[in-house]
Amino acid sequence: MKKKLKDTRAKRDRDHVKRRAIGRHGIYLTTKDIASLSLAIQSNKASFVRRISKHLTVWVVKFRSRQLYVYYNTRYHTITTVLPRFCKESLNNREYLTLVEKAAEIRAKHSQQES
Repeated sequence: MKKKLKDTRAKRDRDHVKRRAIGRHGIYLTTKDIASLSLAIQSNKASFVRRISKHLTVWVVKFRSRQLYVYYNTRYHTITTVLPRFCKESLNNREYLTLVEKAAEIRAKHSQQES
């Protein structure tokens, strides 16, 4: 019975990864593509970014000449989700703070123009 639960979780996770890849990058991933991305992480062909929790890490994986930031579950050895290009987890602190400062400047200019 546990095998069926694991298969259900795995299918749900794959579907989530596919939806996020389409929505965030416009890339259609197949089940084989997701398996090859996981294999790249397992064989250290991807770049480790950071650890989020005990079982969750962020990796940069090359796919069709693009760099995808993904959450990887080390417990189940699966990709959990595909992250947007500019998110806090995918950037180091300095890059993230620079983007936040630029966004604040743009908002300030926009609010001045409205006044």
